[in-house]
Amino acid sequence: MTAGSKKTITLTPATDLSTKEGYGVTMTAGVATIGASATVPHKGIILQGSTTSGKCTIALEDYHEPVFVKVTGTVTQGDYLQQATDGSYVVDAGSGARCLGAIALEAGVSGDLIRAALITHVTIAS
Repeated sequence: MTAGSKKTITLTPATDLSTKEGYGVTMTAGVATIGASATVPHKGIILQGSTTSGKCTIALEDYHEPVFVKVTGTVTQGDYLQQATDGSYVVDAGSGARCLGAIALEAGVSGDLIRAALITHVTIAS
C-alpha cells in the first residue's frame, strides 16, 4: 500500500484564490497563501484555486507532470524560471538572490499561463 504518488495536496486558502491557477504558494498549518518572496521557496503551484470556503489543489515541487505557471515578462521555451514577489514566475535573472522553481516548456508573455516542469527549488544567495 502506498500513500499516493501524485505529490498534490489540498489546502484552505487564506484569501480568495479562485482565479490564481499557476501561482506559487506558501503554506502554514494547512493554509495556502500566495508566495510573496523571490528567495523563500514556494511549497507548490495552484492547480485549482478556491474561495476561502473551499480547498485549493496544490502541486508540490517535483510534481510528476507539467503544470501551468503564471509568468511575468517574456519567457522562452527552456528558460529556468525564478519566483517573483507576486507568486508568478519570471526568467532567471542569472545573478542576485533568487529561487529557481521551474523550467518553461513553452514560450509566453506577462499574464500568460504556460506549461512548465517543476524542479526541486534552487535557492541562490547572490
